[in-house]
Order: sequence, then structure tokens, then C-alpha cells
Amino acid sequence: MYDMHFDLLTIVYCIFNKKINLDIDYIKKIYKDNVIGGIVNLYFMSKQEMQEQLNIAFFDVSKMFEESVKYLEILKQNDIIPKDIDFIYSIEGCDYLKDSLELEYLYKLGLRSILPVWNEENKFGSGIRSDKRLPI
Repeated sequence: MYDMHFDLLTIVYCIFNKKINLDIDYIKKIYKDNVIGGIVNLYFMSKQEMQEQLNIAFFDVSKMFEESVKYLEILKQNDIIPKDIDFIYSIEGCDYLKDSLELEYLYKLGLRSILPVWNEENKFGSGIRSDKRLPI
């Protein structure tokens, strides 16, 4: 099975930085049965939601992405996640990217997919919480 969307980069970032009350066993359970790969996201909500839900008051997209990818490699090395699993790295909610140079840097780190918006409207488009979204 290939998981097409999982917020694993955010989850490992928060676990390793003690931002949420989950442990590594949560990740181990997910990848024990037939998952051979997936698109894994680092997502960004509004600054208020990042603070309230993830206990992250200040964030740097590149730093968080780099750390999250590093943490995944640590999990593979320690057999928490199978070593042969294939991931496509993604960012969800791109309003906090500084410029195209940062995007190029993220690409060098392995970023291969971006989802311009999350729930909120940003400079790239409308999220589900915006009145400007496409009619349903």
C-alpha cells in the first residue's frame, strides 16, 4: 500500500521536539502492515493554530523541514520505520515560504511536492475556510 497523504513530517518534528503528546510507537504501528511508501507532509496552519495545537510559536519552514527529514532517517536507522520505505516529501500550506531561493533550498533537501494552501486563505490561494473557495 502507498499512503497518498500523511502528516508524518509534522508528527516526527513535534515528537522529537516534545511539542505533542505522542511517542514513536504511534509511528511504528502505522508502518508495520503493508505500507511501502507515501507522500509525507510538513503542514503549516495559521500562526495561532500552530501555537495552540502544536505548541510552536516561531517556525522556520526550512529548518523544520530539514529537521523532520533528519528525524525520519533516524527512525529508519533504528528500525522504527522500514529502511526500504519510499517517501515523497511535501509541504502543505506554503504561505510561510520566504522566497524562491528557500523553495530551491527545500528542493535540494528532497522536497518534491507542495500543496499551496491548507485550510486558510493565503497568498497562493483559498483554503476551505475562505469565502473565496470554489462552490461545492
